[in-house]
Amino acid sequence: MIMINRSDVRPMAGRMLSVEAVVSHGIGAASRLLADVERFGFDLVDFRFLPGPNGEAIARFVVSIVSDDLDKHGVRARFERHPSVRSVHVVEKSSTARIVP
Repeated sequence: MIMINRSDVRPMAGRMLSVEAVVSHGIGAASRLLADVERFGFDLVDFRFLPGPNGEAIARFVVSIVSDDLDKHGVRARFERHPSVRSVHVVEKSSTARIVP
């Protein structure tokens, strides 16, 4: 398991989104997803990378976004464009929710 937790990130004016992506090609897919987090201007709050079924892996991460123009469906579309991403699920979290390691 790979885990990144940014305990220094305080809730921002933006929205917190929890993303779970089932991926093949493990580390390569994780690096592409993390690069997209930066490229899209999201703040990474938490990232976990776990082994999944059938040789796949699961990337779970929480991002903070400030854009009012982007909803959870738009975020899902941005991440699911990678060929190694099998599925993406995005849930909006309460801004007061704390990430528990």
